[in-house]
Amino acid sequence: MSSKPRYDNGYDHFLKLRLQYLKYVEKLNILGEEKQTFIQENKKIQQEIDNLKNFKKDLQSSLTKIQQFDQQLGKVQKERNEELQKYSQTETWTKDLPIDHHESDNEPEKTNKQPTNNQTTQNNNQMATQNPDVIKYSQQLEQLGYMGFTDQQKNLDILKQFNGNVDLALDKLFN
Repeated sequence: MSSKPRYDNGYDHFLKLRLQYLKYVEKLNILGEEKQTFIQENKKIQQEIDNLKNFKKDLQSSLTKIQQFDQQLGKVQKERNEELQKYSQTETWTKDLPIDHHESDNEPEKTNKQPTNNQTTQNNNQMATQNPDVIKYSQQLEQLGYMGFTDQQKNLDILKQFNGNVDLALDKLFN
């Protein structure tokens, strides 16, 4: 009878179990590494979420400040428009405007003399009662008048075209 000794079967069985054990340990190590990687990635994601929450708070704070500024700006614009309407309804405010002192009283009168600043302001007042844009662009019209551009309707049309930008209006007037 030729049979293997009994301890060989037990030893083989032990080796099989040992090999399975080592495979499980290797799998556990791999799972442990994957778990650590997952934990690190989860921390990074949580940090990004926290950063986004802080960014959202900053945006909300900025939006609140913008809304407050818009409210203040609306109040200031309303007050300015009320003052402009009040001044446009009275002629007395024109006497507070500076008068052009460049012309000498001793010079002989010129035939093609441009209107004085006071005349320009009176033209503005007459137009203001007829056109609300004159009120809106009154400061710009006065600036252009002081610079010698006295055609109020042309000035008003150009200011409306450039939304009240005096620099762009001057470029258009010079060209």
